[in-house]
Amino acid sequence: MQTYGTETTPRRGQIASIGDPTVGYMTAAAQPAGVFVCEDTTAQTCKVPTSAAEVLQALGVAVWSASELPPTDTTANDYAAATVIPVLAHGEIWVVCEEAMAVTDDVYVRRAVGAGGSQLGAVRDDADTASCTLLPNVRVVTASSGAGVCKLRINLPAAAS
Repeated sequence: MQTYGTETTPRRGQIASIGDPTVGYMTAAAQPAGVFVCEDTTAQTCKVPTSAAEVLQALGVAVWSASELPPTDTTANDYAAATVIPVLAHGEIWVVCEEAMAVTDDVYVRRAVGAGGSQLGAVRDDADTASCTLLPNVRVVTASSGAGVCKLRINLPAAAS
């Protein structure tokens, strides 16, 4: 079996085992891979959610793309503004989590800065004093022991066009 590189730690936005990302959403502003995104006011443009309604209409998770991002990239904003990115709505993917996540936890998506974190689109297991929204059809597949990445299985409805 051929291997490429020596990376053993999952990368935020890395497709885990199954999934077929949709390509063709342009970033409205600089944003990281591995967070949930929603459609911006311009069609086919995505952004991190800033309201409960936007969380509930999430397009999916911004996928890490080796063709766009260098393997050594550790910046908070992986993708520059106006970059066309892949988005995963169905499948398993590693995402940014703000705290320890267990397989039985509900998945809440950050939509406003709160006591527990500031990365919009990241996940956690509670509402963090009303700055995160519960997202149905998403579950934790691989737990995390703290902040970092956890693997989710997502099955979001098709985005309205």
